[in-house]
Amino acid sequence: MSAYLSQEERDELNSLKQDLLGPVKSFAAEVGRDTVGDAKSFYADKARKARQGAALAKEKAKRQAEELRREQERARQRRRVMFKRTLIVLALIALFSFAVLYAALAVHAEDWLALGEDCLKKSPPDAENAAIYFKRAGESGVGEGYYRLAQLYENGLLTAGDPRADDVTASSTGPARS
Repeated sequence: MSAYLSQEERDELNSLKQDLLGPVKSFAAEVGRDTVGDAKSFYADKARKARQGAALAKEKAKRQAEELRREQERARQRRRVMFKRTLIVLALIALFSFAVLYAALAVHAEDWLALGEDCLKKSPPDAENAAIYFKRAGESGVGEGYYRLAQLYENGLLTAGDPRADDVTASSTGPARS
């Protein structure tokens, strides 16, 4: 090529080459810097976003754990309240049952007293059966039954050795004599 070009033309081409090569090199360097810089900032952004995401996930997990603890505490409190309410209800049921049983025994004891009085109204008075009924009334919680039984002994209608009046099992299991 140099055979066909003069020295002046060759110098001009070299100058042109230098003029073109300088901007191309600087453009290539600039593109390289931008590409590397963009890549660095791209991955830096990715890393920053990943750290933020991890921090948010950690915070979310912390909130969920706290909410779970609060819910467990509320459940414990509800169980305690339910346990206390159950105890109160059971106590009320026991109290009501006691009252009903006591009332039933008292009514039953009144029946035993009335039966004992009826035995004494017979002609001749049936003191042995009256003693059994009075004793049952006393055992049912009415003290008047024992008082009436003591009166039978005081009035001489019963003797101390009467097996029907003295034996609790005989008076509670055996039928009254007519």
